[in-house]
Amino acid sequence: MSRIKKRLWEDNYAPGTATTFYTVPAGQYTDITYMTAMNSDASTAYTLTVHSVQSGDTADAENMVMAISIGPQETRVLFEMYNKTLNPSDFISILASTANKITVHGSGVQFTQ
Repeated sequence: MSRIKKRLWEDNYAPGTATTFYTVPAGQYTDITYMTAMNSDASTAYTLTVHSVQSGDTADAENMVMAISIGPQETRVLFEMYNKTLNPSDFISILASTANKITVHGSGVQFTQ
């Protein structure tokens, strides 16, 4: 079994509509090891919503992992995603209540079985 630790995506602002941030490569699995979100606004809290979506499905209430408020200039570790295993072609979809205010980082381990 090959295991590769990696940044799953470059730090990106969460958009205002559900957008795929990471898709597991075909034939591989991914364990999420770390996810953070930081609100860059100095005066307003925003809501971040994260979905863990099975291949072939769409982001909806059934696969929503969290919807959290992040205060002004606050950084949150997204513990709800810690050690979540994604199967081949599963994906993480993210959106914020206002675009370009919350930066999201994700790391994990890709592996084959």
